[in-house]
This record gives sequence, C-alpha cells and structure tokens, in this order.
Amino acid sequence: MLDLQLSKNDDRPFYLQIAEALRYLIVNGTLRSGEKLPAVRKLADQLGINPATVVAAYRILNKEGLISQKHGSGAYITPHTSIIEHKGNEFAPTGERNGCDGVVDFASNVPPGHLFPIASIKKIINEILDESGADVFQYQDPEGFEPLRSIWADEFSKTWSHPVSLSNISVVSGAQQGIDLAVRLLIKRGDSVLVESPGYRGARDVLLANGASIIPVLVEPDGVALNCVEKICKQRNVRAVYINPVLHNPTTAVWSDSKRAKLIELSRKHDFYIIEDDQFSDLLEKPVLPVAALDTDRVIYIKSYSKVLFPGLRVASLYVPKHFFERLVAMKRTADIASNGLMQRVLHRLIVSAEYKKHTATSRKYYSMILNKFNSFINENASLKLVWNMPPGGFNAWIKLPDTVTATAFAQSTAAQGLLISPEKMFRNEGKIISDSHVRLSIGSVDEATYHKGIACFERCLKDLL
Repeated sequence: MLDLQLSKNDDRPFYLQIAEALRYLIVNGTLRSGEKLPAVRKLADQLGINPATVVAAYRILNKEGLISQKHGSGAYITPHTSIIEHKGNEFAPTGERNGCDGVVDFASNVPPGHLFPIASIKKIINEILDESGADVFQYQDPEGFEPLRSIWADEFSKTWSHPVSLSNISVVSGAQQGIDLAVRLLIKRGDSVLVESPGYRGARDVLLANGASIIPVLVEPDGVALNCVEKICKQRNVRAVYINPVLHNPTTAVWSDSKRAKLIELSRKHDFYIIEDDQFSDLLEKPVLPVAALDTDRVIYIKSYSKVLFPGLRVASLYVPKHFFERLVAMKRTADIASNGLMQRVLHRLIVSAEYKKHTATSRKYYSMILNKFNSFINENASLKLVWNMPPGGFNAWIKLPDTVTATAFAQSTAAQGLLISPEKMFRNEGKIISDSHVRLSIGSVDEATYHKGIACFERCLKDLL
C-alpha cells in the first residue's frame, strides 16, 4: 500500500496532491520502472475520495511520461533514467561485438582525458598545500572562496555592463547543484515551469522532484520556440523558464540575439524568472553574452567548468539577484555545508593565471579539428542521408538520421557493436515521444584515433540498417 496522505488544509485540489506525491516517489526511485500503481478504485477507497480524482492524477502523470496506462491492465511506471552525462544501461554493449575493437563512447558528453590540464593542476595543488596547508581541508564558507567569487564578480561586471557584487554570487558544487538550488529558490509545488525539448533531463528531474508542473517547449535552430512560450504564458501562470542557450545540450544550438532579447521581454511582461545553464560558452570561438547580461533581476545564471576542464571539478558559479542571496546561502549550508575548498582554490588560480586561457585555446583547437573531420565525413558520404548543422564550438554533434531509421533502434544496434551514442528519445520532455530521429554524438569526447574508430563503426552500422 502506498503511503499517501491528503490534506484538506492544502489549497491544492486532491488530484494535484496525489499527482505530486506520486511524481516525487517516481523521481526519487521509490517507485521503480515497470512497477504497477494501485488500481484507481483501490487507491480511491484507501484515500476516501472519488475515483475520478485518482483518474485525473494518473492522467497528469501519463501526460508527463512518468506512467503509462494499459487498457484493462492498469497504470505502470515508465522507464525513467536521468541523463546525468554518462552512458546509460539501456545502450550498454551486450553480447558479442563484431564491428569495433573495444567500446567507443560517443555518449559521455565530457572532455577527453588527454585534454585534462593535469600538469598545471598538479603544480597548483602543490603550491596551495605549501602555502595554506591543512586550512584548505577545513569547512569552508558556504557562499564560497571569496577570491574566486571576486574574480567572477569582476568578470561579470565588465562583460555584462552591470554592477555585480559578492552579494550576487555563490560557489556551488557543479551545475547540477546550481540547478537544484535555483529551483528551490524559485519553485513551489504546483508552479508551472517551461523546459526545453529536447533538453537536459537532469534539470527536468530536479523540477519534478520539487513538485513543479513542467511544460515542454520545442527547441528551434536559434533557441526555444518563443511563440509557444508566449502562448503558454497567456494560458498559465508561468513561474520560470529553464534554458541552456549556448551550445545547447543536445542540439548544439546557440540562441540568436533577437530570441535572447525577446525572452527577457516576455519575462517582464508575464512576470517569470529565467534559469540559465551555461556549460559551454568558454568553448566558443566568438563569445556571446549570456541572457543574464540583459536583465540581472530576472535571471539566475549558472556557469559550470566541467565541460571546459574536467567533470570531477564540481565547482561552478551561481549568480542570483541580491534579494535571493541570504536564502541561497542558507540552502547551500543545508545542502552540503560548503563546496570543496581545494578545488575552489585550484579553479581560482587557473582562472587568474595564463593557464586557463591556454587550456581553452588548446581545447577549442582540438574540437574544431574533430568537427571539421566530421563535416568532411558527412560531405563525403551523401548516400547516408545524414543532416547536421556544424556548431561554432564544443564537442557534440546533433545528427538527423535518414527517415527510415529510428534513433533508439540505431543506438541499440551500435551499442551491440561497441559504440555508445545518445538517441533523441533520451532528451525528450514530452509525455510521449514525438520525435526520435536524431542522435547526439560526443565526437570530441575521445582522442583522435578513437574518433576514427567510432566513426567507422557508426558508418558500418548505419549502412547495415539502410
């Protein structure tokens, strides 16, 4: 029997209370994939309510894709795997592999190990330990290492042309914690939040776990479909919009200036906040301003370094309007007391030295080479009928497959041959899969020799399907 409780003192109707309670149990793993939910009448009797109320709750979860309803059989938890930037079990290699020697990982969405600035970090760590000793291993200030925050405040003030102070910036333990804290600052249970589709499922999971009602919005080549945003805002009281506007995951789109400005205009008109997730901007050849630069009172901005340096860094910047700062620090203290003191100091020294610029230049050069190689592969293999738009940076490629090929089926076939790729289905935030025709290939996540091995396997598997 599910432990669900309804409150007559809650302003939300019972069907919303049920949907939110079940949503939380699904997202946190209490209810597992394939598990059957109680029959409508049984749950209604348990809660002492009309069966129609349970039907309404199940309908919400079905639209969100968290459950599937089978006529005459009942409601079941759907497969629900968060895409937290590592290969998922669904597409792991199984059985005998005939095509590739070993596993090639085009699904990981992380920098390749050979680009990690290990020598520089080793030198910096030794310097820090010689100077500070055991102090770096003590509990840190929850808002973060002040010299690092000062660097960010100065950088943002200069590039955004708006004053940014220490009372705007906290250090967080990676982008995922930044998203979680931003959501907890803004969202109450039942609030409507717009999310990109396809988009980062880790953000979707955080929103669902905090009781948000998510509404997917299509991602176009130059950003989300703002006509849809405006239409939804006229119908619903939207609290926030989550966006990833630079080298978007997974489509690699970079928002146009006009869409950035228009989103700010809509946020003022309809009184919603923007959660901006920036993981790739330092890998652009030509830098672009974040949406936060257009309105520092409407945007919570998360800048991460895991895609630029290495995923284990777990240090990111979280910009918030000043009236949120005290609550943010209290939430951070509750979440994990403070971020890693040593890694905060490492990042600070990297940024203020010439090493960070040197590293990003080396990374951009390598990724540009890989993207150009892939572009040549596309042009030389027109018979494969692949379509893509070459991104202006980063290490991902978003590929439209031939009409006769389903991305999920293709990903399963390549996994059997030792090549891991990410199908569009994994990034869709609609209740049902409306498109599964693209794959994301993290072609820059490996060294050059492994790239060639992976592309050969990709080509061979696609030709077999065609």
